[in-house]
Amino acid sequence: MARKFDFSQSYVRKIIKENGVIYHKCKRVPDSKPEQELRAKSRCLKLRRDFSPSSTTHIVMDDESYFGLNDDNINVNKGYYISESLSAKSLNPRISYTRKSKYQPKLLIWLAISKEGISEPYFCPRNLSVTGEIYRNQRIKSI
Repeated sequence: MARKFDFSQSYVRKIIKENGVIYHKCKRVPDSKPEQELRAKSRCLKLRRDFSPSSTTHIVMDDESYFGLNDDNINVNKGYYISESLSAKSLNPRISYTRKSKYQPKLLIWLAISKEGISEPYFCPRNLSVTGEIYRNQRIKSI
């Protein structure tokens, strides 16, 4: 914005400070349905109850990381400015809370490790995830 009006960024910060404008960070709110939360809870309980490792069990640890492909993972885009005289509570919730869709575009990178070795990193194609078939047939064989 400073470039648009031919001001330096430090001058804009000074004006903002002098006028008592305060930066507030938007709060994230999960966008899940109550049925989804109940389903997740019951599935976790079932896993805990049914898991019983045996002597023939091979432990494979895997991890996946998602990297967002849109701008909401940039810290500059996570806030808003208001004057000191206004309270953040008095604002419209659409300003102070940003909705985050559950399935945003992202890149998935997956890796596994076991006593046999370390797998090659797997870059999952867009809009896909590591399914059981990919896990068993492609990724575990690479360890």
